[in-house]
Amino acid sequence: MSEDQCQLTIPTPGAYLKARRLVKGLCLAEVAARLRTDPSIAELDRVEWLKLIESDAMPASFSTIVALSTLIDFNMGVLIALDMVAQGILSPDMAPQICVLCGSRPHDTKPEFMTWTGPRSCPACTTFAPPAEPAKRNEDTA
Repeated sequence: MSEDQCQLTIPTPGAYLKARRLVKGLCLAEVAARLRTDPSIAELDRVEWLKLIESDAMPASFSTIVALSTLIDFNMGVLIALDMVAQGILSPDMAPQICVLCGSRPHDTKPEFMTWTGPRSCPACTTFAPPAEPAKRNEDTA
C-alpha cells in the first residue's frame, strides 16, 4: 500500500476521538456539558472548541485529553500513535489497525466478529451501520 493510500485510511487523532464519542452515543453538547474547563468556558463555546479538536483544526492539550478520557472510551496509545503519524514522526505503515468508522481495534471486537473484512473497517461497521451522530437531547421536553 502506498503512503498516499495509507494516509487515506488512517484516521486523524480528532477523527478517532469523534468515532469513539459516537460509539459511546454522546453528542457534542453532552460532552461539553460534562467537561469542566479551567478557566471556565461557556458550554456553547466548549461545543465549538470540541468541534475544532475533532476536525483537527485545533490540537487538544494533554489536560483536555485526560478530561475526555473520563467521558469517552479510547485507547491513549492509539491516540498517541495517530498523532505521531499525523506529525510525520511515525510511518503510516506503523499505525495501529483501527476501524476508520468506529475506532475499534481487532481485539476489541466480539468473538462473532473476529474476521475483519478489510484493513481499516471492522465487521460490525461493515455488517451493520457505523455509529452516527446522536440527536441533541432536549431535557426541557422530558
